Amino acid sequence: MTFVILPQHRRRGYGTEILRQSLIIARAAGVGRVLVTCDQDNAGSRAVIESCGGVLDSVVTLEGKPPVLRFWID
Repeated sequence: MTFVILPQHRRRGYGTEILRQSLIIARAAGVGRVLVTCDQDNAGSRAVIESCGGVLDSVVTLEGKPPVLRFWID
């Protein structure tokens, strides 16, 4: 799943709520552990992921693309 919050709606808690609700749906479907990623330079997404329990696992760099942070949420 990918989601984008339009600039005029950022910093209002929408991203956190979208991720929180997505985790509830994943749990209801039997998913115990969720991998969430964001670009390394996306401080807002990183804050949302960490506020929902995300723990940084690794940084992945693919050729020609910006580094991506990988978080696990248990």
